[in-house]
Amino acid sequence: MKALYVAVGVIIGLIVNLIVLPYIFSEYYDMKKKHKDDKYKKTSPKESIYITKGVCNLVQGKEEIHTYDFNKNMYVDLKPSVNRIGGNQFTYSFWLRRNKLSGLDNKIMFFRGTDLKSETDMKRGNLYHKLKTQLADSLEPEDNGDRLNERFIKCPLVRFVNNGLRVEFNTIKNPHMSVDLDAEIFSILKSSKKNPKYNLITISFQDNFDFGGRERGIKVEAFIDDALVKTSSFENNSLRMNEGKIILFANNIEENDNIDADFAELMYHNYAMNIYDVESLYNKGFNDITCQLPDSWTDNKQRYTMAKVNLYNETQQLD
Repeated sequence: MKALYVAVGVIIGLIVNLIVLPYIFSEYYDMKKKHKDDKYKKTSPKESIYITKGVCNLVQGKEEIHTYDFNKNMYVDLKPSVNRIGGNQFTYSFWLRRNKLSGLDNKIMFFRGTDLKSETDMKRGNLYHKLKTQLADSLEPEDNGDRLNERFIKCPLVRFVNNGLRVEFNTIKNPHMSVDLDAEIFSILKSSKKNPKYNLITISFQDNFDFGGRERGIKVEAFIDDALVKTSSFENNSLRMNEGKIILFANNIEENDNIDADFAELMYHNYAMNIYDVESLYNKGFNDITCQLPDSWTDNKQRYTMAKVNLYNETQQLD
């Protein structure tokens, strides 16, 4: 009789594990399977994925875009690099227009990583509050007992600094590696209300890059429009990747009406773009439509209405 009970118990256990649980948690299992497939995929086709569409103004508040849970409305599928067997390669691109410089310094445009949880946490670390006279890798946060990697995961992070752009990223040797596109480079980019001009900014990462001999490391290339303006190399190092969210306007707690700048079509490319890829992207231009985030693509609604954009433009013209 005991053997019968054991056999029945085994059968019930198998039914629960093989049928009941997968049915109840089907979405969870689908998500795990998808990411397991991506993890062991050694090659992927080249893909370019929109993170935003249309023209988005930098005055808007913080937005979180999921990259793991595909059941969320605000979700984008950032495909693995085309050459994961040899190292990570990826590119971010966007069109940028800026007029007035006031209010832009230290403003984070976007980053991929772990966000701080509350306004109190934001005041503790230096992810959001860096002085422009200090280097990213020389800052010391206040000792609040938290692990640094819980709020310094960023690969990459793009912020405005010293009238230029700073691109920050994690490596296995330094969590605060950065490349600057300084004010001298941006001084040649002219834009005004009467003649607004958008410039294509493209940032390309190549991990496990062969510098010759035994030297391998990271190569970062930055393009403005269809021209390569900066190349930075980091030998004997590699990127520390993450599967975190895309955080837009991370240090925008409230809308800031003093900023006259916007961007269009933030995109992720799962390969390191070269000059020919950038030229092709530049020649395509962008769609001059109202800002749209992933929830508007899935729900067929626009996150930011044209009325709001028009109201902002009318207010700026009164300055």
